Amino acid sequence: MSLIPRRPWAGLLLLIVLVGSTASRAELWVPASGAPAGGPAALVMDPSNPSTLCVGTFGGGVFRSTDGGASWTDVNAGLGTPGVLSLAIDPSMPTTLYRGTKGIGVFRQVDFDGDGVFDQSDNCIRAPNPGQEDTDADGYGNLCDCDFDQSGSCNIQDFSLFLPDFQAGSDSGVGTDMDASGNVSIGDFLLFLPGFSRGAPGPAAGKP
Repeated sequence: MSLIPRRPWAGLLLLIVLVGSTASRAELWVPASGAPAGGPAALVMDPSNPSTLCVGTFGGGVFRSTDGGASWTDVNAGLGTPGVLSLAIDPSMPTTLYRGTKGIGVFRQVDFDGDGVFDQSDNCIRAPNPGQEDTDADGYGNLCDCDFDQSGSCNIQDFSLFLPDFQAGSDSGVGTDMDASGNVSIGDFLLFLPGFSRGAPGPAAGKP
């Protein structure tokens, strides 16, 4: 009986298939660029928005991505311990994130306006402003800051600063471009009115 295979090419074909299959499996996993260091311990995805991810690390706290993992921002304001063992997003209210820590307990963070910035560090808690624009650097984001004269309240003096900018169509540098559109228009006036009626800017994290 001949020891030479009747089909010598069959073994070579099988080898090519196996090598190709191994290479394909290897390509399924690639490093996530920009992922936070510190030993990732938990990763969760927002069920209402798959582009929003949160990762908890053993020693660096919690980081959030709103672009599918292309970039990350730490959301550790108010976090007593950077060590995170588990994360969970409330499926009925995806703007609420829970984190489990070693020996400290469970903590909750809320993003009331759903803009990707948790309330503990949001300069406009009830108005979605992911860019956190703050022209006058007073801690209140433009979107909820009608206090143009830095008096601590929103009143007729602030309106007297708003009106010339509205007529000129541009922000003189006091934050009248509340919607960060590049000009001062009716949209900014509509944002000004609620604070004017309430008599105060905000609410914002760390502000009265």
